Amino acid sequence: MNIAATRPITLAAFLSLAWVVQAQDKDNQGKFSGLIFGDYYSVLGHNDSSIKGKEGFWIRRINLVYDRKIGEKLTSQIRMEAKDPGDFSTSQTMDPYLKDAWVRYTENGHKITFGLIPTPTWGPAEDRLGYRPIERTPFDLYKLGNPRDKGISVQGPLDKEGKAEYMLMVGDGSGTKSSNGNTRTFYGRLDYKATPEISFDLYGDSWKKDADVDWSSVKAEAFYQGKQVTGGISYSAQKRTKPGDSDVNLNVVSVYGEFKASDKFRPFVRYDYVSDAVPDADKIEYIKMSKDGKPSLFLFGVRCKITDQLEVVPSLETVTYRRGEGGLKPSQDSFLRVTVSVKF
Repeated sequence: MNIAATRPITLAAFLSLAWVVQAQDKDNQGKFSGLIFGDYYSVLGHNDSSIKGKEGFWIRRINLVYDRKIGEKLTSQIRMEAKDPGDFSTSQTMDPYLKDAWVRYTENGHKITFGLIPTPTWGPAEDRLGYRPIERTPFDLYKLGNPRDKGISVQGPLDKEGKAEYMLMVGDGSGTKSSNGNTRTFYGRLDYKATPEISFDLYGDSWKKDADVDWSSVKAEAFYQGKQVTGGISYSAQKRTKPGDSDVNLNVVSVYGEFKASDKFRPFVRYDYVSDAVPDADKIEYIKMSKDGKPSLFLFGVRCKITDQLEVVPSLETVTYRRGEGGLKPSQDSFLRVTVSVKF
C-alpha cells in the first residue's frame, strides 16, 4: 500500500470522527479547536545561491485538536498536525501526522500524563511570549530537542500559593516516530512566578540516542508580561558526545521584546546569538541555514490584530554568520515575510 496515499485518508478520518463525537457530545465534555498559520515569503538573500530570489506561499502549521473530559479527574487530547516541507525544493501534498495522543489524571493540582505528550522543552516560552506563528523558540529552531515524546510526565505545584511548579518526564526519545527500544530521554523543569508579571524557568534533559550518542541540555529563562511590554531572555547550553568524535558544545542566548503601541499593533524584535555552527542547520525548515558558519539571528516586525482570532504579521528576518572552524563565512540569509495566523 502507498503510505503517502493514506495520509489524506487519515486526516479525513480524524475530522469525521471529531465531527461525529462533537455532535454526540450532549454533556459538553468535549471541545474541537484548531490553529493555522503560514506566510507569503520572499528570499532577499541566502547562503545558498539557488534559494536567493525565491518567493511564494506556504503553510507552516495546521493543528486540529479534540479535547475531552472523562469523568471528574481524567482528561484526554488528540491532535493532528500538517505543514509544508519548507526545504525550498520538495513539491508534495502536506503530510498529516499524529502529534498528541494522551490521557491525564489530576489530583489536588498534580497531573500525571501518559501517551504521546508535550515535553517541557520549550512550552513556557511559547505560552508566555506567544510568538510561535512568527518564529520557533531558539531551542526548537536550532534543533536542540523534541516538542513531543512517548512516555509519562508528572507536574504540579510546589507551594500552596502556586508560585512554584515542577514537571518531570521520562520518554523513549523517539518524538512522534516509533521507538526502536535503544533510546531514552529524561526531562525536568522548575518554574517560579515571582510576581504576576515576572517569572523564571529552569530546564534540563538527558537524551540517550542511537549508536551511543548522548545529548545533555540546560536552559534558563526569565519572562516579563506587562500590560504594555512583553519580553524574555534565555540561555541554552547543550553538549553532544559521540564515540570517536569530538564533543559538540552549543550555547544560545536569545532576547525578545514586544511593545503594545495600541490595541491593534505590537512591534517586536528578537536577537539570537549561537556560539558555534549548528549541525544539520541546512535542515532547518523555512530558513535552511548554513552549517559552516556561526549564526546570529535578527528578527523584527509588527503584530497586527485584525480580530481576536486573526493576526497579520509583516516581518524581516536576517541570519548573519561568523567564521566557523573551517574558516568559512557564509553570506547572510534575509527573508521578508507576511504571516497570517488564525485560531478557531
